[in-house]
Amino acid sequence: MTTEVLRVGGLQVSLSQAEDWVRNYFDADANKNSRKPFAYPAYDALATGSHSDELNDGDLLAPTLLNAAPKIAAFYALQSARERLNAGLKATPTGVTLHAAVEDSSLERRMQALIGVLDERKLPGVKLTTLTKILHRKRPDFMPLHDKFVSACYVGPHQRFPMSSEKGRSWTQYWVIMATEIDLDLVTQAENWARLGKLAGGDVAALRVFDVVAWKAGKEIISQGQRRG
Repeated sequence: MTTEVLRVGGLQVSLSQAEDWVRNYFDADANKNSRKPFAYPAYDALATGSHSDELNDGDLLAPTLLNAAPKIAAFYALQSARERLNAGLKATPTGVTLHAAVEDSSLERRMQALIGVLDERKLPGVKLTTLTKILHRKRPDFMPLHDKFVSACYVGPHQRFPMSSEKGRSWTQYWVIMATEIDLDLVTQAENWARLGKLAGGDVAALRVFDVVAWKAGKEIISQGQRRG
Protein backbone atom coordinates (compact mmCIF):
# COMPACT_ATOMS: atom_id res chain seq x y z
CA MET A 1 0.00 0.00 0.00
CA THR A 2 1.29 3.44 -0.88
CA THR A 3 1.27 6.19 1.74
CA GLU A 4 1.75 9.92 1.37
CA VAL A 5 4.83 9.93 3.59
CA LEU A 6 8.17 8.36 2.75
CA ARG A 7 10.55 7.32 5.54
CA VAL A 8 14.25 7.82 4.85
CA GLY A 9 16.17 6.75 7.91
CA GLY A 10 15.16 9.11 10.69
CA LEU A 11 13.45 11.56 8.36
CA GLN A 12 10.03 11.73 6.80
CA VAL A 13 9.48 13.18 3.35
CA SER A 14 6.15 13.79 1.68
CA LEU A 15 5.74 11.47 -1.26
CA SER A 16 4.73 14.36 -3.49
CA GLN A 17 7.98 16.17 -2.63
CA ALA A 18 10.01 13.05 -3.39
CA GLU A 19 8.18 12.72 -6.70
CA ASP A 20 9.13 16.27 -7.65
CA TRP A 21 12.77 15.65 -6.76
CA VAL A 22 12.93 12.44 -8.78
CA ARG A 23 11.01 13.84 -11.75
CA ASN A 24 13.32 16.86 -11.98
CA TYR A 25 16.58 15.01 -11.38
CA PHE A 26 15.99 12.27 -13.93
CA ASP A 27 14.81 14.56 -16.75
CA ALA A 28 17.61 13.78 -19.20
CA ASP A 29 16.49 16.24 -21.87
CA ALA A 30 16.24 19.10 -19.41
CA ASN A 31 19.64 18.27 -17.91
CA LYS A 32 21.33 18.24 -21.29
CA ASN A 33 20.04 21.72 -22.03
CA SER A 34 20.37 23.33 -18.61
CA ARG A 35 23.05 25.66 -17.35
CA LYS A 36 22.74 23.98 -13.96
CA PRO A 37 22.06 20.34 -14.83
CA PHE A 38 21.84 17.31 -12.60
CA ALA A 39 24.22 14.37 -13.17
CA TYR A 40 21.72 12.09 -14.89
CA PRO A 41 22.46 10.56 -17.36
CA ALA A 42 26.06 11.81 -17.46
CA TYR A 43 27.19 9.80 -14.44
CA ASP A 44 25.00 6.76 -15.04
CA ALA A 45 25.79 6.36 -18.75
CA LEU A 46 29.45 7.36 -18.61
CA ALA A 47 31.26 5.20 -21.16
CA THR A 48 34.73 4.31 -19.91
CA GLY A 49 35.32 1.16 -21.95
CA SER A 50 35.70 -1.11 -18.92
CA HIS A 51 33.72 -4.25 -18.15
CA SER A 52 31.64 -4.87 -15.05
CA ASP A 53 34.48 -6.38 -13.00
CA GLU A 54 37.04 -3.76 -13.91
CA LEU A 55 37.82 -0.22 -12.81
CA ASN A 56 39.87 1.77 -15.28
CA ASP A 57 41.09 5.36 -14.98
CA GLY A 58 37.81 6.71 -16.34
CA ASP A 59 35.85 4.84 -13.69
CA LEU A 60 38.01 6.32 -10.95
CA LEU A 61 37.05 9.80 -12.15
CA ALA A 62 33.30 9.11 -12.33
CA PRO A 63 32.62 10.81 -8.93
CA THR A 64 33.54 14.09 -10.63
CA LEU A 65 30.09 14.03 -12.22
CA LEU A 66 28.53 13.84 -8.73
CA ASN A 67 30.56 16.79 -7.43
CA ALA A 68 32.97 14.51 -5.58
CA ALA A 69 36.02 14.79 -7.81
CA PRO A 70 39.08 12.98 -6.44
CA LYS A 71 42.11 15.19 -6.11
CA ILE A 72 45.37 14.15 -7.77
CA ALA A 73 46.71 12.38 -4.67
CA ALA A 74 43.39 10.54 -4.31
CA PHE A 75 43.49 9.46 -7.95
CA TYR A 76 46.94 7.94 -7.49
CA ALA A 77 45.76 6.26 -4.27
CA LEU A 78 42.80 4.76 -6.10
CA GLN A 79 45.08 3.49 -8.84
CA SER A 80 47.22 1.79 -6.19
CA ALA A 81 44.12 0.05 -4.79
CA ARG A 82 42.62 -0.87 -8.15
CA GLU A 83 43.71 -4.51 -8.19
CA ARG A 84 42.24 -4.97 -4.72
CA LEU A 85 38.97 -3.32 -5.75
CA ASN A 86 38.70 -5.34 -8.95
CA ALA A 87 39.04 -8.51 -6.90
CA GLY A 88 36.24 -7.26 -4.68
CA LEU A 89 33.99 -6.68 -7.68
CA LYS A 90 34.61 -10.21 -8.90
CA ALA A 91 33.67 -11.51 -5.44
CA THR A 92 30.23 -9.94 -5.77
CA PRO A 93 28.73 -10.81 -9.19
CA THR A 94 26.46 -8.30 -10.92
CA GLY A 95 23.36 -10.36 -10.09
CA VAL A 96 23.80 -9.93 -6.34
CA THR A 97 21.46 -7.27 -4.98
CA LEU A 98 21.72 -5.41 -1.70
CA HIS A 99 18.57 -7.09 -0.44
CA ALA A 100 19.83 -10.57 -1.36
CA ALA A 101 23.07 -9.91 0.52
CA VAL A 102 21.14 -8.75 3.57
CA GLU A 103 18.86 -11.79 3.41
CA ASP A 104 21.63 -14.38 3.08
CA SER A 105 23.90 -12.64 5.62
CA SER A 106 26.67 -12.11 3.06
CA LEU A 107 26.54 -8.30 3.18
CA GLU A 108 29.41 -7.81 5.63
CA ARG A 109 31.67 -10.19 3.73
CA ARG A 110 30.86 -8.56 0.41
CA MET A 111 31.31 -5.03 1.73
CA GLN A 112 34.58 -6.06 3.36
CA ALA A 113 35.80 -7.15 -0.08
CA LEU A 114 35.14 -3.64 -1.40
CA ILE A 115 34.84 -0.99 1.31
CA GLY A 116 37.37 -2.83 3.47
CA VAL A 117 40.18 -1.25 1.49
CA LEU A 118 39.54 1.94 3.48
CA ASP A 119 40.23 0.05 6.71
CA GLU A 120 43.27 -1.82 5.46
CA ARG A 121 45.45 0.95 4.10
CA LYS A 122 45.84 4.70 3.93
CA LEU A 123 44.36 6.12 0.76
CA PRO A 124 45.07 9.86 0.88
CA GLY A 125 42.01 11.88 -0.06
CA VAL A 126 39.78 8.82 -0.51
CA LYS A 127 36.79 8.43 1.77
CA LEU A 128 33.60 6.41 1.68
CA THR A 129 31.77 8.98 -0.46
CA THR A 130 34.30 8.83 -3.28
CA LEU A 131 34.58 5.07 -3.16
CA THR A 132 30.85 4.34 -3.23
CA LYS A 133 30.35 6.74 -6.13
CA ILE A 134 32.96 4.74 -8.05
CA LEU A 135 31.58 1.34 -7.11
CA HIS A 136 27.88 2.08 -7.55
CA ARG A 137 28.22 2.29 -11.33
CA LYS A 138 29.60 -1.26 -11.38
CA ARG A 139 27.10 -2.69 -8.90
CA PRO A 140 24.05 -0.38 -9.08
CA ASP A 141 21.73 -2.91 -7.43
CA PHE A 142 24.14 -3.70 -4.62
CA MET A 143 26.16 -0.62 -3.66
CA PRO A 144 24.34 2.40 -2.22
CA LEU A 145 25.90 5.84 -2.59
CA HIS A 146 27.17 7.74 0.42
CA ASP A 147 27.70 11.39 1.20
CA LYS A 148 27.15 13.69 4.17
CA PHE A 149 23.52 14.21 3.20
CA VAL A 150 22.73 10.49 3.12
CA SER A 151 24.51 10.19 6.46
CA ALA A 152 22.33 12.99 7.85
CA CYS A 153 19.27 10.85 7.15
CA TYR A 154 20.56 7.89 9.15
CA VAL A 155 22.94 9.17 11.82
CA GLY A 156 21.56 11.56 14.40
CA PRO A 157 21.22 12.45 18.07
CA HIS A 158 17.57 11.47 18.40
CA GLN A 159 16.01 8.04 18.84
CA ARG A 160 14.21 8.37 15.52
CA PHE A 161 17.55 7.98 13.73
CA PRO A 162 18.57 4.33 13.28
CA MET A 163 22.26 5.08 13.88
CA SER A 164 24.30 7.16 16.28
CA SER A 165 27.87 8.32 16.01
CA GLU A 166 30.32 5.77 17.36
CA LYS A 167 34.07 6.17 17.70
CA GLY A 168 36.24 3.27 16.66
CA ARG A 169 33.79 1.81 14.20
CA SER A 170 35.43 0.74 10.94
CA TRP A 171 34.25 2.04 7.58
CA THR A 172 33.02 -1.42 6.71
CA GLN A 173 31.03 -1.74 9.94
CA TYR A 174 29.52 1.72 9.50
CA TRP A 175 28.52 1.06 5.92
CA VAL A 176 27.09 -2.40 6.56
CA ILE A 177 24.80 -0.96 9.24
CA MET A 178 23.68 1.93 7.06
CA ALA A 179 23.24 -0.21 3.94
CA THR A 180 21.09 -2.60 5.97
CA GLU A 181 18.91 0.29 7.10
CA ILE A 182 18.67 1.58 3.53
CA ASP A 183 17.52 -1.83 2.39
CA LEU A 184 14.93 -1.92 5.16
CA ASP A 185 13.50 1.42 4.03
CA LEU A 186 13.34 0.23 0.43
CA VAL A 187 11.74 -3.14 1.21
CA THR A 188 9.16 -1.92 3.72
CA GLN A 189 8.05 0.87 1.38
CA ALA A 190 8.38 -1.05 -1.86
CA GLU A 191 5.29 0.38 -3.56
CA ASN A 192 6.36 3.96 -2.97
CA TRP A 193 9.86 3.30 -4.28
CA ALA A 194 8.46 1.48 -7.31
CA ARG A 195 6.32 4.52 -8.00
CA LEU A 196 9.36 6.77 -7.79
CA GLY A 197 11.34 4.37 -9.98
CA LYS A 198 8.76 4.70 -12.75
CA LEU A 199 9.12 8.47 -12.60
CA ALA A 200 12.88 8.05 -13.01
CA GLY A 201 12.33 6.14 -16.24
CA GLY A 202 12.20 2.51 -15.19
CA ASP A 203 15.78 1.68 -16.13
CA VAL A 204 17.34 3.47 -13.16
CA ALA A 205 18.45 1.33 -10.21
CA ALA A 206 16.37 1.71 -7.06
CA LEU A 207 19.49 2.62 -5.09
CA ARG A 208 20.14 5.52 -7.46
CA VAL A 209 16.60 6.80 -7.05
CA PHE A 210 16.94 6.37 -3.31
CA ASP A 211 20.16 8.37 -3.30
CA VAL A 212 18.51 11.34 -4.97
CA VAL A 213 15.73 11.42 -2.38
CA ALA A 214 18.11 10.93 0.56
CA TRP A 215 20.51 13.55 -0.84
CA LYS A 216 17.75 16.14 -1.09
CA ALA A 217 16.21 15.26 2.28
CA GLY A 218 19.56 15.25 4.07
CA LYS A 219 20.57 18.52 2.44
CA GLU A 220 17.41 20.17 3.71
CA ILE A 221 17.77 18.94 7.26
CA ILE A 222 21.41 20.05 7.44
CA SER A 223 20.54 23.49 6.10
CA GLN A 224 17.73 23.82 8.65
CA GLY A 225 19.83 22.55 11.56
CA GLN A 226 17.14 20.05 12.50
CA ARG A 227 19.56 17.37 13.64
CA ARG A 228 20.66 19.44 16.65
CA GLY A 229 19.05 19.81 20.02
